[in-house]
Amino acid sequence: MSSRKTLVTLLSSIVLVSPFLTTATQAQGNPTYCTWITPNDLRSTNGAPLRSVDQIIQQDRANVHKFGNPDRDQVDPIFTSYKKRLALAEAVRRSDISPGVRNAILNGNATVCVYFYGNTVDIVQ
Repeated sequence: MSSRKTLVTLLSSIVLVSPFLTTATQAQGNPTYCTWITPNDLRSTNGAPLRSVDQIIQQDRANVHKFGNPDRDQVDPIFTSYKKRLALAEAVRRSDISPGVRNAILNGNATVCVYFYGNTVDIVQ
């Protein structure tokens, strides 16, 4: 009987802790895509300078899917339409991007990996 109680306690502990383990390790899995942020990504389609991370990330995916991938970035199967790229930009705005990664993206010439979770993202160098 003691071993059964121990097993129940162990399983209960795993169930209680597992959501925290998943959250803590999400960014360690496979990224949605990795990309090189270049001067091509720092300007809109009309040539206007982009000044926010969400705009730059959205433009990077537009360059990949709509404009022939001039920087030879990793292609993702998700952000193929304007509507989906807009959802990505909204997720970036909702997310806490580290100051170092934010500055690297805003300055261009940075390689980053994006982990897309639907409503939020993790962006790492």
